[in-house]
Amino acid sequence: MLWRCVICCVFITFSLKLLLSHINRLHSRSSDFRLLCGIDGCTEEYRVYNSFYHHVKRRHFQHLLEDTRPGDATRGYENRQEETQGPQQKDNIQPDQLPADSSSEDQNLHTPDSVEEQMGIDQDGAVTVHQDLTTHATAFVINARSKHRLSQKGMNDIVAGVQQYQSSLLDNLRTQMKEVLKKNSGSTTNQLGKDAMDIFDSFIDPFANVSTTFRQNSVIRKQFCCVDAEEIPIARTICRKKRGGSTDFVIKDRLFYYVPLVKSVEQFLLRPRILTMIEEVPQRCSEGFFHDLVDGSLLKSHPLFSEKPNALQIILYTDEIEICNPLGSFSSKNKLLMVYYTLGNINPKYRSKLAAIRLLAMAKSADLRQSGVDVILNRIKEDMDALYSGVKIQTINGEKTIHGAMVSLWRHPGTA
Repeated sequence: MLWRCVICCVFITFSLKLLLSHINRLHSRSSDFRLLCGIDGCTEEYRVYNSFYHHVKRRHFQHLLEDTRPGDATRGYENRQEETQGPQQKDNIQPDQLPADSSSEDQNLHTPDSVEEQMGIDQDGAVTVHQDLTTHATAFVINARSKHRLSQKGMNDIVAGVQQYQSSLLDNLRTQMKEVLKKNSGSTTNQLGKDAMDIFDSFIDPFANVSTTFRQNSVIRKQFCCVDAEEIPIARTICRKKRGGSTDFVIKDRLFYYVPLVKSVEQFLLRPRILTMIEEVPQRCSEGFFHDLVDGSLLKSHPLFSEKPNALQIILYTDEIEICNPLGSFSSKNKLLMVYYTLGNINPKYRSKLAAIRLLAMAKSADLRQSGVDVILNRIKEDMDALYSGVKIQTINGEKTIHGAMVSLWRHPGTA
């Protein structure tokens, strides 16, 4: 069973107990704590963690028992997830799983469907590694690196150590197996002994796909559909650079980083709950009452939103952050300008959550003071024009044409 925390969208585990412990430690004391059960299509909603925990123990105790023994529970969870995507939970972002269509060329990260595939038996009858081992190994690396904020070198050392321990464990088990076969049959040359030894010889390292930095990043990119940022030059400057005993003048590009808006939206809509909210027709309040953006005169008279009520309502805002000591003499040297966006189509009670806010652009404030922000706005305008005319993207329901326009642009009140 693959469980994902829907509050931070970072924590992933194979155990419901670990997920409950994570929610209790990190999210249960939040003032706006709200959680929909969603297990087996359950629609109970809770604002207090203890009430939710006792509900799980009473109504879904069998899933807590499943955590103590191995088994193929992913397929059952996929079925339950499809059931929980009904209209009764349309305003809730529920636990998700790794995309089912993501696979690697050497070892697919999926849950076997047939008995032969679960056992890893090929056409010649040779037993290979269980695919669940690869999935567990990948989840272990991703969770350890994000949860404990390990450096890349440290994570690689951990994986190498686990692989060495795994190799020693296999050698030890092989020796014990030989001794048992000799004790009972007197020889290891018979067919049974040969087949038993072949199990150890044909074992495939489940950490092979995440043994290096490149492979770890490749798996993360495939499993989470990561969108790479673009490096766009703002201006060029001449600076000094020491080379040995001399100093040379070199040309240095001043860059800002931009996450393509269309690709980011396409990745965002891979979440079933977000897509459900986007496809819903906005419900407007009675005349004279204002509950959301759709109740304002701007969207009612807008040429796009008046014809396509489901068009994306893009909200942009900026914020400046200081990544070094804000009280030092060089407090503004490394200040960054961050541009974020969210969608007004998301229900207001989820719109301000961290999972609904996405990074769009990032640049040094010092570079923008010299060159201006026009280069960033022009790049954003290109994607906005494309969205306004309509772009085709891939969703979980197939190819879909979406339209959108910016409805708000504001600056964080805490910025100077």
